[in-house]
Amino acid sequence: MIISITGSIASTHHFPHSAAYTAARWGVMGFSRSLRRGSQGRIRVSVVCPAAVNTRFIDVAGLEGLWPYSRSEMLQPQDVAETVYHIAALPKHIVIEDLVVWPVCQPA
Repeated sequence: MIISITGSIASTHHFPHSAAYTAARWGVMGFSRSLRRGSQGRIRVSVVCPAAVNTRFIDVAGLEGLWPYSRSEMLQPQDVAETVYHIAALPKHIVIEDLVVWPVCQPA
């Protein structure tokens, strides 16, 4: 069995003016690590932490115009989906605990 949780780059990096969001994402990371260790190897738990993804979140959170690059340069939802697919397709004895995914344009 595998559980893939979508976190955020905010799970591993702090960004100004986003304390509540960052705290929530760190909580996702802590939950997933506890779940993985608590399963004692019976469940593969992975967290995918994408950086900037071209979704409606940018509009809803009022982030439009704050990005120094275009939406076409951001990760696309399909990129994140394909990453999760590749994690799930790994042999059953392999788990990727955390995976940070950056678009080439965004500095790490």
